[in-house]
Amino acid sequence: MPPELQEFPGGEDPQQETALENQLKEKQNRWGQDAQKGAVPLIEQAQFLLQQAGVAPERIESRLLVLLHREDLIDEIIKTAGERGCDTIIMGRNSFPWLKELFVEHLGDEISRRAKGIPVKVI
Repeated sequence: MPPELQEFPGGEDPQQETALENQLKEKQNRWGQDAQKGAVPLIEQAQFLLQQAGVAPERIESRLLVLLHREDLIDEIIKTAGERGCDTIIMGRNSFPWLKELFVEHLGDEISRRAKGIPVKVI
């Protein structure tokens, strides 16, 4: 979720504070719904490609969550993979210019370090 939707500056009085908080929650919900709608075609395409590569449909499972913070994402992926008994975590790598790669760690790298006993493939 974008940083501007994670917090708000607050209000001068309790009523204003409540109104601002409600507006923020509404924007967060709208963003989450839009993110889920946008992710569905990507997940369907990934499932199709896995099936084309010979993976049986009953072995493919996807889970879509909208989380506030990147750290929550790492923990949630590892926890879910463990709970579901996953053999492998497969992640896509965003395209970054080579210079940005020097300074920005990829999510898959962090998950690889923290996912004990589950191989992580970054494609």
